[in-house]
This record gives sequence, C-alpha cells and structure tokens, in this order.
Amino acid sequence: MVMYDVIVIGSGLSGLISASVSSKAGKSVLVISKGLGNIYSSSGFIDILGYYPPERKLPRKNIKEGMKELCAFGSQHPYKIIGQEAVDEACDFFINLTEIIGYPYSGNSEENKLLPTAAGALAPTALVPPTATCNIADFEKILVVGFEEYIDFYPSYVAENLKCEFKKHNLNADVESKTVKLGLDTTRELNSYDIAVQMENSQIFNRVVDVLKGKVGKNTLVAMPAVLGVTKWQQVYYGLKEELNCEILEIPTLPPSITGMRLAEGIKDYLSSLEVEFHMGYQAKGITGDGTCQGITVESAGGKIKTYKAESYVLATGGILGGGINSTQRTFEEMVFGIPVAAPDGNWSVNDFFAPGGQPYAYSGIKVNEKLNPLDEKGNVLLANVYCAGKNLAGYDPFVEKSGNGVALTTGYQAGVAAVKGCDRK
Repeated sequence: MVMYDVIVIGSGLSGLISASVSSKAGKSVLVISKGLGNIYSSSGFIDILGYYPPERKLPRKNIKEGMKELCAFGSQHPYKIIGQEAVDEACDFFINLTEIIGYPYSGNSEENKLLPTAAGALAPTALVPPTATCNIADFEKILVVGFEEYIDFYPSYVAENLKCEFKKHNLNADVESKTVKLGLDTTRELNSYDIAVQMENSQIFNRVVDVLKGKVGKNTLVAMPAVLGVTKWQQVYYGLKEELNCEILEIPTLPPSITGMRLAEGIKDYLSSLEVEFHMGYQAKGITGDGTCQGITVESAGGKIKTYKAESYVLATGGILGGGINSTQRTFEEMVFGIPVAAPDGNWSVNDFFAPGGQPYAYSGIKVNEKLNPLDEKGNVLLANVYCAGKNLAGYDPFVEKSGNGVALTTGYQAGVAAVKGCDRK
C-alpha cells in the first residue's frame, strides 16, 4: 500500500488547483482520474459570477456586489460557504500559478469584463488568458476573422450578433467579418486542434498575414477563434500582432478548447515538476470507516486491485457532467464514496430548457460544511478527511450564473488548503 499526504480524485480545474495548493505546501500528492478532466472542453476563461440572481438579464459588472446579494440569500451556495476572502485568495493564487507556467492570466475577483463567445454574444468573465486581454469597447473597428477549413466558427454570424450585442450594451464599433483560406487538406473535418497545429507552420502563418495585412490598423481589433497555436502560441499570437500592427483577441471555440488545453497542460507540467504523480484512466473507490476515508482502490487494466492511502483526500470528480455523480430520472449516486446527494424539492426539470431560473437538477450535489467536508441529511460530517470541490457541490447553477469555473477554482483552492491543514493536524 502506497502512502501520500494528499490524494486528489479528479483532474479538472478544481482537482488540479487542489493538487497545486497541496504540492506547493510541500505535501506529497497523487492525482487519480478516469479521464483528462473538463478543462480541455471548457473555455479556459474563469467566470466567477456573471449573473445573480439567476433571473437577472443583464450581466454583473461588479462581482462583489453580486457576491453580497448571493451571500444574503444563497444559503447553500459554495461561495457563501467558503467566504469572500477565500475567493479573493484563490484568484490571487491562480494568477500567480499561471505566471509560473508561462500562460499568465489577467483580471481579478472584483470586476467582470465583456468578451465575445463563439456565437457572437457578449458574456461576462473575470480571469482571462493572455490572448484575450483586450477591452472591446476601446476599438473603433472589429474584424471577425475565420478560416474556410474550420467549420465550427462562422465569422459573418459572429459579426452580425456582435452588432446586435453592441447596441444592447450601448457600445460603438464598426464590425465586419473576413474568411481566410488556409489551403489545408479538407478530406476530413478539421477541429480547433488541427487548425491550431497548422497555425504553427510558417507557411500557413504567412498566408494569414498576407491576406489580412493592409486591411487592419492600430484602431482595429482582430477577433479570431482560439486556434493560434498550441505549444507555440506565443510565437503565433505575438507574431500576428507584430506583423499586422493591431490587437488580436482569441474567442473561445467549441471543444476541443485550445485555451483550456494550454492551461491544463501547463498546470500538469508544473505539477509533474513538483513530483506530483498522476494515475489516469482509473475509476476510484473509497474505503471508509470510523468517519474517515481509509484508502482509495483502483483496478488496473489487468484486473489487479491497487490501494493508495493518504492523510487527506480531495473529491473533485466533476458532478453529473464529469461522471462523479450518476443520475437517473429518480436518483443520484456519488460514485467514489456513496455520499448522499441533495436533490431539489419537487420537479428536477422544467419544460422550458432556457427557463430564467435554470433547471432545478443543476442545484443538486453534496452538502458540505465550511471545511468542505461532506455532510449527511442531518448535517453531520460523514468523512472528516475528505474535502469536496467543484460541481460535486450542491446549491448553485453554474450555467445561468456563469460561475462554473469560478466555483471550481475557488473551492478547489479551499479544498487544497483544508487538505494541507488536515495533514498538519496529524
């Protein structure tokens, strides 16, 4: 049986942040995950709180004002449980972490900025990657650029929607669109990763420059899908800015997400440098007794059972979407420890998929205390050395609030802090 200080179950944003906090504190860490984690399919942007209350139609500009209202009414919301100070600390930790990995984010936990989505909507977000730092309100002209071979991004559609969004938000800019032919083999459908790899090819890069040069200037913002390189993104992104003499904004794309991929790979490389171990492709099962987790078992491809022990455990398996919680029409099941899942009263869904208040099932999850320990139906701690994070938690709707990555980051951070303290108490 192998012993660690902290075992993190799950390799999404909350799991990787928990592992980062624990390893930076000098603890030995093992990450067990049955998949790559959700960062590869998410935007990579950190939306802390875009809308609150959920019925709100206009985005929150001041995040902390929304937080105050949330804490006054959202009794089980993860932000209320961990508190504003933990949210601020988590954002500072993340900004510092991204500087270390060479993919520096900007922003803060106080104010949202509006940035375009792949559909041309203006959405609020708080912490953004280095390729999306521009303030769109500062530009007289926006040129939305797409690629003929990349069919998951429609520049003319994005541009038309942006025009409508600008009117709604009282912003002024001349918005146009342009499609660039890269000259790639299209015998198969190309996704964002395919295009991003090709953009690192000097011939393809120069073709983009040749088409756009002379059509843009200092007052123009070129908005492009987030496909400007994978490992050589700095060379591609800053190279385009220099050649075109204008600002460039990457717009998040449909999965696979290149911005998410850069973030995930950067954090994983950093963790590996701190000797964090990763065991990928395994479904973990908890061994419990005496109110604690006493170990984690995984089954290898050959059917051999391995057991790992730690002082502290972080449960960051992604809830329903990540497979950490299994759901049917009538039941929820937490897959590692069998922790009770709190379900909404009454109907779990409503007929209107885009109902202003969201779908009730989204609020389902594990109830926790201020240490993020899981609780039973009566509010008693079930496992004193287990700390839950991310979409496993009950009490919020990440979709209508635009708070998914924000809750993942902040509760992942707080779970990591609690896990380290749990080790130190032993």
